[in-house]
Amino acid sequence: MEKHDYMQTRQELLSQRRGRILIASHRGKFGASVMENTVTAFLLALGQGADMVEMDLDRTADGHIVCHHDPDMRRLFHREGKIREHTLAALQQFTLYNVYGELCREKLSLFSEALKALRGRTMLVLDRCWNFWDEVDALVKDAAMEDQIILKYYTDDEASSRWAALHPEYLYIPMLVRAEDAAETAALKKQTSLIGVEILPGSPEDRFLDPAYIETLHRSGLKVWCNSLTYSNRLIFGGGYDDNLSLQCGGRMGWGQLIGRGVDIIQTDWVFELSQYLLQESKNS
Repeated sequence: MEKHDYMQTRQELLSQRRGRILIASHRGKFGASVMENTVTAFLLALGQGADMVEMDLDRTADGHIVCHHDPDMRRLFHREGKIREHTLAALQQFTLYNVYGELCREKLSLFSEALKALRGRTMLVLDRCWNFWDEVDALVKDAAMEDQIILKYYTDDEASSRWAALHPEYLYIPMLVRAEDAAETAALKKQTSLIGVEILPGSPEDRFLDPAYIETLHRSGLKVWCNSLTYSNRLIFGGGYDDNLSLQCGGRMGWGQLIGRGVDIIQTDWVFELSQYLLQESKNS
């Protein structure tokens, strides 16, 4: 059951006050034969309590925008090459492999299909598409969904910052590359519709997770987004206060640590579990 309409979430994102913790679903809710970054996964995430869905976009050889994350096709297609090297028609003939490594019935979702399915329902956080924002912009405007879009990019990407300044109709949550760049990034708020930043802490002691540092971001009018994803031992998200720690040792040991330090938005692969944790904490407070 969907918790909130997108307009409520949008107003909470724009508010200068710290409100409830918002849940961003990482590539939708996927698993078994539900593929990541598909319309099915996005809709499942909403049903589990996501406030917004994050998706990655790529561009085919013939200019179609599809939902896909990886720089190559090895993991999901079990073949060499890149999405941009194939036409949409060719890609739709290729087999996708699910998390078990088995053949999957699903095909790549077009971005236009995701827009149609999610229109009027949630905020869409678009990642990895900064090199073709013009094409994304055209599709979003064709669907009249500008007020549902949040764009991500890296704070040291000057071209994306210039584009953002010319397109205030969209909201932006860039990834803060270096903690010491906070003041410079906050200054972008005067030029763009910047509503927050994504922090990238590598350990519990990382400056990104210092409550005083996060408070400086809040005083600049910025929400703080942090991933709690668990990928592998070589990739640390949330300073180690990640999904697996939360699932194995209880939400207070993982998600609760991020919240206690001031994080406003948590991106997770476990939407329902985080939603239930937040619900129980609200009952206990």
